[in-house]
Amino acid sequence: IASGLESPQQIAVDDTDVYFNDYKKGAFLRKVSKNGGEVVKLASVGGSASFITVQIAVDGTNVYVVDELGVRKLSKNGGAETPLASLSTTSSRIFKIALDDSNVYWSEGESVKTVPKNGRNEDKKTLATVTDVESYINGLSLDETYVYFAESKPGPRSVVKKVPKIGGNAETIATFDRFPTTLTADASGVYWVEDSLVLNGLLKGERAVTTFASTEYTMDLATDEKNIYVADGNHISLIGKGSIKKVPKAGGSLTTLASGLSNPYSLAVDNRYVYWSENWPEKHTIKKISKG
Repeated sequence: IASGLESPQQIAVDDTDVYFNDYKKGAFLRKVSKNGGEVVKLASVGGSASFITVQIAVDGTNVYVVDELGVRKLSKNGGAETPLASLSTTSSRIFKIALDDSNVYWSEGESVKTVPKNGRNEDKKTLATVTDVESYINGLSLDETYVYFAESKPGPRSVVKKVPKIGGNAETIATFDRFPTTLTADASGVYWVEDSLVLNGLLKGERAVTTFASTEYTMDLATDEKNIYVADGNHISLIGKGSIKKVPKAGGSLTTLASGLSNPYSLAVDNRYVYWSENWPEKHTIKKISKG
């Protein structure tokens, strides 16, 4: 649905458009219709070296961005940005962002924070911090009650935790000896990838972690009511061999939806399609395929 881009990274979708950050000597927030067409520049985001750490999310009215410049929002049609919160660190750790009806949640290296969508910097709150000096957060998502995050610890010895959105103690719900690559959550459970190679999850009401599939250099996850979707093959050795796959939450085999891809990076889903960014030279695109 969009080609000839610079280096598309994170994506988000609403009812009509795909939003993404695109990098070349700086990062730009852009959008394109889900049906393809003109790519529209909405804003400049991040610094000259921050394209990997720019994270975006959308609701019915605004696009929300977190990067080295802080947390802010702007209309989905572009225009002036409204700052919501500054960052407490200039760490290069990967930022993450998530939304619910009222608040913005994000990680900034070693902590999870929140601010109201109509708030100001003095309204931000810290919900959780890492427990080891060398630890940092890589993965953040929400359900109705909790914020879930993956904490990469030295050793390696990593954990998945949850903390109430209203604040309180963070609780460890899974522990593993690998590096957490990405994480997502919904009403059915929380799902994550370890070392880019194993898709695990913890279903609501269960105590034991479920292994859903072996993956291959997975960069991102997305879910719907029935399935988990993975972007496989984000590695230089797998150029032209990447894929978009799905596996049932109820268990079963991986199904390949798209193959022959080059560095599939970020995923999003709606009722009918899976959308993803691809960011290898001459393959800088935004694509979609039916969920099947």
